[in-house]
Amino acid sequence: MEAILSQWVQKYHDFMKGADSRISHYPLMHSPFLPTAILLSYVYFVLSLGPRIMANRKPFDLKPLMVVYNFSLVALSAYIVYEFLMSGWLTGYTWRCDPVDVSPWSWWWGVKFGPGGMGSFHAMINSLVHVIMYFYYGLSAAGRFQKYLWWKHMTAIQLIQFVLVS
Repeated sequence: MEAILSQWVQKYHDFMKGADSRISHYPLMHSPFLPTAILLSYVYFVLSLGPRIMANRKPFDLKPLMVVYNFSLVALSAYIVYEFLMSGWLTGYTWRCDPVDVSPWSWWWGVKFGPGGMGSFHAMINSLVHVIMYFYYGLSAAGRFQKYLWWKHMTAIQLIQFVLVS
């Protein structure tokens, strides 16, 4: 058993040697263990601890906060789309000169092991969809506009996004 564990540790270290050294000082990029612990803590809170804490309490009125939150994310996502466009997509980039290989890698792996290039396409499209999605959520949370919402189209927009980044 010790030999197997030793082999796995060695494979992990060999794999991590291929990482981009420029981002080793970035938060949460040193190893996958802390992001995994954060994710597992979140899942534990949402599925177990949170429901137990709120079991005998009235739900919070988060409607005003949700409106502000959603429209803040609209602004942030719009800014991200703008930055992606201005940092390459509107500066002469052409599909004819670059391979159309836009696989849906997670950001951690992409940043850690494949920096550079025009790997921003999927993030730009995702941010654009977030502009639309959080605008929709903001209007929905406001309540007065619900009869005018196009919720049926949100799923189609997200499916188009998945096709574009696959």
